[in-house]
Amino acid sequence: MERAVQNMSLENVESLMQVLGLQSDDSQVALSRFAQNLRKKRLERGLSQEKLGELSGVHRTYVSQAERAVVSISIDSIERLALALEARPEDLVGFETI
Repeated sequence: MERAVQNMSLENVESLMQVLGLQSDDSQVALSRFAQNLRKKRLERGLSQEKLGELSGVHRTYVSQAERAVVSISIDSIERLALALEARPEDLVGFETI
């Protein structure tokens, strides 16, 4: 992970943050926050799930699942969605990167 050769899921990032004492023990906080922020940003931009999928290179159903927090989303997918929304990944996830 430290060499950035493996694509982590948001759940793994959250678990690592909990172990390091950077986040509370509430499970799925980051995923729920990401889902809410993704939907909010998409609607602010006036995009359908299908259009966001096209712009980001992911399937529309994946966008739908991400907005409902039912998919284990990867850091790569977060970056692709953020780029398509002209947003920073940390704005979607809800915490700052170091």
